[in-house]
Amino acid sequence: MAAVTAVDIDWALRYQDSAASWETNPAMLWVMETYGITAAAAVRAGSVVFAAVVALRAPGRCQLPATCLATAAHIYLATTYALIFWGPCEIIGL
Repeated sequence: MAAVTAVDIDWALRYQDSAASWETNPAMLWVMETYGITAAAAVRAGSVVFAAVVALRAPGRCQLPATCLATAAHIYLATTYALIFWGPCEIIGL
């Protein structure tokens, strides 16, 4: 999850000028427009750290659904970045 978060922050830093066209989270877009990309990166990193701490302290019955949700979100982001950077043909070996 840390690697996907790092790539996500790197993406935001590289393409901050076109954030309105690729950012799907309206709250994060507002943070970027209002406070800048550094604040948005801090919010992104902070949210991952917060989620990890909460997951570790949550009761056992809550850990599996939370872990599955966070893992699914990060797999989606990792897949999206892989498709953007390498393209679908390179990933499947065509």
